[in-house]
Amino acid sequence: MKKEKKVCLVTGGAKRIGKSICLHLAKNGWDVAIHYNTSSDAAKETADQIIALGRKAMVTKTSLPPSTDSEYRALLEKVKQELGDITLLVNNAAKFEYDNPSSITSKNLASHFYCNSVAPMMLTHALYSHWINKNADSLSATVINILDQKLWNTNPDFFSYTISKSALFEATHIMATSMAPILRILSISPGITLKSEHQSQANFNQAHKKTPLGKACSALDIAKAVHWLEENKSITGINLTIDGGQHLNKISRDVMFTIQ
Repeated sequence: MKKEKKVCLVTGGAKRIGKSICLHLAKNGWDVAIHYNTSSDAAKETADQIIALGRKAMVTKTSLPPSTDSEYRALLEKVKQELGDITLLVNNAAKFEYDNPSSITSKNLASHFYCNSVAPMMLTHALYSHWINKNADSLSATVINILDQKLWNTNPDFFSYTISKSALFEATHIMATSMAPILRILSISPGITLKSEHQSQANFNQAHKKTPLGKACSALDIAKAVHWLEENKSITGINLTIDGGQHLNKISRDVMFTIQ
């Protein structure tokens, strides 16, 4: 039996959760394409760490969304030429800027939707088209969309971000149905994981602990979940919330405004 070549593309893979996903997959036998937009040095550093683990790595700079639909296909083709056919796509890159329903602008709404919804959907579409063009008729690849526990514990803060992630959640279900059996499409909703630029360290530390389990999650927890979902070939169309129960604590504002 021919051994499956393990090639993944992780968007926003240079830093933070994306980097943890890249490194954990490399430790488990994956060759990794690290997508980045502006974090060139961090992407190269992550690639060097993957190579040191004995796996192949490449970095690729692309703005999400790109200016034309053909650039999604070009990105996948670039990875194929260097590493091989992609068998795992992790849509991790995201735009996360503050607004609320009373402060929204069409520009901010559109930019969040294009980055957080349109780009992952179009990359998934490009991956599906790639495998169909290779005459695939059975499971060929897995797509994992990184969402947010905020979807199950909504509040007005970061409105455009939340709504755009909600659209990707719905797309996960619909595309999982229509693109089976060629693709499995799943999602993960992390809780508070790493301090954001909007938070103080004290706020992060308290918010991380103020969950039913006394801790939310780590970047490694998310990376392990990506690997686990990829290995379980009978799972598709589901969302896995990894947040220490954070979504169970119903709050009227984002944690950075409710915890001092």
